[in-house]
Amino acid sequence: MTNTMNTEMQPAQTHPARKKNNTVKNTLRCVIVLSVIAIVCVSLLAVANRFLRVEATLDGATAALINRIAPTGMDDGTALSGGYIKMVNLRAENYAIKDLDAYNKQHGTANQKVRALYTSKNAEGKITYVVEAEGKGYVDAVVMLVAYDAENKVSGVITKSQNESYWNHIKNEEKLYAAFVGLSGRIESSQIAASTGVTVMGTLGGMTSAVSIANDFVSRLGGDPQKPAPLVVTDADLVQKLKKVSDATVYTCYTVQTATVDYVFTGNNGDLIVQSRGDGGTYGQVALLVRVADGKAVKLAYAANPSFDPTDEHDSTLLKNEEKLNELFGGKTIAEINAMAGDSLPGFTGVTQSSDGLKMAVKNALEYAPTFDRTQFGEVAQ
Repeated sequence: MTNTMNTEMQPAQTHPARKKNNTVKNTLRCVIVLSVIAIVCVSLLAVANRFLRVEATLDGATAALINRIAPTGMDDGTALSGGYIKMVNLRAENYAIKDLDAYNKQHGTANQKVRALYTSKNAEGKITYVVEAEGKGYVDAVVMLVAYDAENKVSGVITKSQNESYWNHIKNEEKLYAAFVGLSGRIESSQIAASTGVTVMGTLGGMTSAVSIANDFVSRLGGDPQKPAPLVVTDADLVQKLKKVSDATVYTCYTVQTATVDYVFTGNNGDLIVQSRGDGGTYGQVALLVRVADGKAVKLAYAANPSFDPTDEHDSTLLKNEEKLNELFGGKTIAEINAMAGDSLPGFTGVTQSSDGLKMAVKNALEYAPTFDRTQFGEVAQ
């Protein structure tokens, strides 16, 4: 009786072959389920990338930042609503690059890409390219806006967005931004660190990666930033300024937009007048009108609204005296200006940076004048 009961209570034994088959089936089932999950995830990511990705947009905040590094001369609201700042539709324009996705696939990386191209136009018609690009920082993407001069060199940069943990370790953002000005091509983070002392290398790497790919992009874009046609000067205040250096009765303005020269004016008597800039250090930039002939600065005047303002009230008064300006530089060549004392002007004291700004502005005008070719600017607008 006992043997019978023990026999009935023993569990049924699984056949080894059947057990092996179940294991294979379970494994295949897991593989199939995981494969389906992977396919679904990949599909969802593809959909997200295609339809849900964050696209660059020209909103008020972006326009305000662009207006800082590529000034329109308008307030931020007018610059945006009046169309002075625009986002470029590459497909609709005559550029070598037609598609950002294609460009980023070929020239970008997983850690850097170009997001958008903008243009900023001031009241005189000068147009500046501004590229929005991103690079991988220590934490996440650092998005930069980069403005360019006519030679495709950086003329201004600013951060649009970042989520870096150590951003507050950057003590002077303006000094950091200034370190990029005048550069082109690939930029190394160590290069910027050396000139600024910034040691947040992960964050700096994101910034330099963004500016580097923006530099590459603008170099491949092709064409000029749509230089405006030359036009006859009608502004009465500007005409009066020009008459200080020239006896012409009609003046034509050519928008040059290099790093050191803003405009060139020609008179109907053949005069050539260059509006150039020089850096006065802590005193800001000085803008001069310089009539150039035979490699000499024939006559000079201060351009409208110069930001140059030396703080020494005595020397400031003298330096703003255009008779003294012409006494110092009138008839001088580049060689003669170079021969002046390195940190002063004859008869002046306490104007080291001021004198540097003035000399630089005159030299910039003399250097640019021989390269000016009016045929590159098209017909004069009527």
